Amino acid sequence: SVMMKKAEPGSDPLAKVAAMPVTVPTETITNMSPCVAGAINNFTTEMRRLFLVENMVDTVKFGLSLWLLTYIGSWFNMLTLLILAWIGLFATPKLYQQNQAQVDEVLGQVMTQLREVQDKVLALIPNKAVKKEE
Repeated sequence: SVMMKKAEPGSDPLAKVAAMPVTVPTETITNMSPCVAGAINNFTTEMRRLFLVENMVDTVKFGLSLWLLTYIGSWFNMLTLLILAWIGLFATPKLYQQNQAQVDEVLGQVMTQLREVQDKVLALIPNKAVKKEE
């Protein structure tokens, strides 16, 4: 049988935790609120810009990224994505360091092709920004 020893008065192991303050000081909230408000304002301004198609290319990129995320989400579990991101976070810099010349060459070619495609798409789509410049 297991013998249980009776706790002595004043030997509560959670006494230190119970005595800790758990409130956030008002000064901390006051100091952080401009930063939080700025971040919220930047986010809402960017979302309005994307949804109201102020820049066609950015809006298309945003829409395609959301569409792509639906497929990635259907293929992978969130924990799997976090694990893959964690591995990539540490593996990518080392791989880039070892293969910098080849990666830079391929990325240069890809960026050139993307710019060509972007210019062709912009030429096909009437854009508000182009009309303002003329």
